[in-house]
Amino acid sequence: MRLRLLISLAASLGVLLSGAVPPGHASAEERVSVVVPGAAGASGSDSPITRAYDALGGSAGRLGAATSGERCGLRGGGCYRTFVGGSIYWTAGTGAHAVSGAVLGRWAAQGWEGGPLGYPVTGTECGLVDGGCYQHFQGGTVMSSPATGAWAVAGVLRDGWFRTGSEGGLLGYPTGAPVCGLPGGGCLQRFVKGTLYSSPATGARAVLSPASDAWARQGWERGALGYPVTDTVCGLRDGGCYQHFQGGTVMYSRTGGSWALSGALRDAWFRSGSEGGALGYPTSAPVCGLRAGGCFQRFQTGAVYWSPASGARAVTGPAGEGWARQGWEQGALGYPVTDTTCGLVDGGCYQHFQGGSVVYRPGTGAWAVSGAVRDRWFASGSERGSLGYPTSAATCGLRAGGCFQHFQAGSIYSSPVTGAHSVTGAMRAEWARRGWENSYRLGYPLTDGACGLIGGGCHQVFEAGSLYQVPDGRIHLVPAGIRDRWAASGWERGPLGYPVSDPYCGLLADGCTQEFASGDRIAWSQETRGWVLDPQVWRVWQDYGAQDGLGYPTADSTLVEPNLVYARFVNGSAYVGCRDPQQPCSVQVSYR
Repeated sequence: MRLRLLISLAASLGVLLSGAVPPGHASAEERVSVVVPGAAGASGSDSPITRAYDALGGSAGRLGAATSGERCGLRGGGCYRTFVGGSIYWTAGTGAHAVSGAVLGRWAAQGWEGGPLGYPVTGTECGLVDGGCYQHFQGGTVMSSPATGAWAVAGVLRDGWFRTGSEGGLLGYPTGAPVCGLPGGGCLQRFVKGTLYSSPATGARAVLSPASDAWARQGWERGALGYPVTDTVCGLRDGGCYQHFQGGTVMYSRTGGSWALSGALRDAWFRSGSEGGALGYPTSAPVCGLRAGGCFQRFQTGAVYWSPASGARAVTGPAGEGWARQGWEQGALGYPVTDTTCGLVDGGCYQHFQGGSVVYRPGTGAWAVSGAVRDRWFASGSERGSLGYPTSAATCGLRAGGCFQHFQAGSIYSSPVTGAHSVTGAMRAEWARRGWENSYRLGYPLTDGACGLIGGGCHQVFEAGSLYQVPDGRIHLVPAGIRDRWAASGWERGPLGYPVSDPYCGLLADGCTQEFASGDRIAWSQETRGWVLDPQVWRVWQDYGAQDGLGYPTADSTLVEPNLVYARFVNGSAYVGCRDPQQPCSVQVSYR
């Protein structure tokens, strides 16, 4: 009767009757056949197995009645004894420990003490989160829970799992056995909340769902990212997570999703402040195949663009909008060569590109500045200089291949022949009134405007003449020929002083005359050039037909004696004597 009872009890232990009996163990039938009356509940023996059994409450404890005697001769000199509720295994090195329940089943499936786990080094301990149990063995740990079953965790995978907080940490309980044979000698093991991946080069790292999505799209460990080199780390801004891999980083946010970053694009993103910086989280995968071998990746508030020639640069906000209007990297600006930089005067930003710069200010917008116009703007002091920020795009197709661009305080005009020069304030208004670059008497500027002349005057030189602003605020045009003669006399600091009128032109041979503060005039023609006539000679010249009579002067009028002036003309000469201001001057004219 006792024997049948033991056979019945042994039959209730599915793991023992499942056929999973390791070498050196008795079969289930052998284990119960050796039990003799009195052996099952024996407590008088002083063996380690008996002492362990007694410590667990003997037959009244969780192991229940014995179903075999002690058997020895196992690997490493081990012994065991089976019970209704489990078994106790002993070696001199590990001591005696009970193994029961689902843990016993997993250990059996792993090959008992002859498998990779070896002998138990602790008892089965329960009461873990979600009803779980664990037991440590020489070669690892078996974890079990009602929801996941029992699974062994060993080696670097176990170390990684312990580091993440075991069953109460990032990963929870294991849900499968380790899988090895991955590239580079790698292994993986799945858990409730994620997966542990290990390789000799990287160790064991936890990969959780947000990061694993992007990693999966990249081809797992076989893809460009390779193995993880950190665990998944969450708690970033806006609920974000990150994980570093051998070949890059995966970033996750609630709104942007999970995306991989790598190489120069990632470096630029790190430089910008990562998810807490100007770009925020990634919102797309990298896209390559752009012009000149370029790539880009979008982020919450901008993008990073890369090319072999320019490197990787962040493009954000209005600077990016200005670049977009120019055609992105396909346009005249090409790729960015700096990141977007803000904090300029009045809240402005700028970014340099291969073919120019984009400059932004609230209220004026974002505009591209390039080529000779940009060079001149830089020379003027950029946004802090006399021109301020750009307020329009550059416009080309002007006369002689010219271009212009407007700024807060003026404009820059350029042509291949004249270069680029700024025109500002009252000078710009006067130049506009006279027809801009199409003005016959002015054309394109040859210099920037300059002030600080005697009496507070200003001037600007153009192709065909100059504009002078005299101390009373009026602006006069001085044609190039007259200007050259005036320059020879010392400009406004010389005896002539400032011009007091615009030139009178349209005369014979395209001639002009212009009066200056001294009362003298300069008469000019293409053939004779410019010469100074004093007021008395001027009146005589007018009386005798001017350019149609005496012709244009061929020399300055000259004082030959006190109160006697001599002047030479194309068609003759004149002496003019004015001794008494109240009397008419004496005039002697001779023709050739």
